[in-house]
Amino acid sequence: MARALRILVIVMGVTCVVIGLVHVAAGIASVPGEAHSGATVDSRERFYGVLFAAYGGAWLWAGRRAVLPVDLVRALAAVMFLGGIARLLSIAVNGAPQWFQTVLLVVELVVPVVFVVLTPRVAVADARPTSHRRSEVAQLESHPDRRSESRGPKRSALG
Repeated sequence: MARALRILVIVMGVTCVVIGLVHVAAGIASVPGEAHSGATVDSRERFYGVLFAAYGGAWLWAGRRAVLPVDLVRALAAVMFLGGIARLLSIAVNGAPQWFQTVLLVVELVVPVVFVVLTPRVAVADARPTSHRRSEVAQLESHPDRRSESRGPKRSALG
């Protein structure tokens, strides 16, 4: 289960980075039905593309950790879910969007739930010591430059 979740986290990260970069490169032309919205909307779209690519980078960072940071995965999933809620607000205020935006809405409301359902199982599995994790800790503690990393922050003589 943990491996499957890690793969999903990495796929999510790659997907978000690619989508973000497409929005940076293409601007408003990357949004179906909005090709002629003007310079202001194009500028905003490219800016948000950078943020979405960075969001994907956070997913990738989480997926590459030795122990999957499930709290971060849940937080990133919550951000996506809130994005779906924001789309619902837009529908309430402005009506139904172009059909592809509705598909994205469904993805943004369903995919985060999948991550939330999978993460408690992984958190429990990660809490159990494994020989692999023990060997990582042993290597960390035996390496002179990394001993302090395994013991927490250094304390000064004053406190």
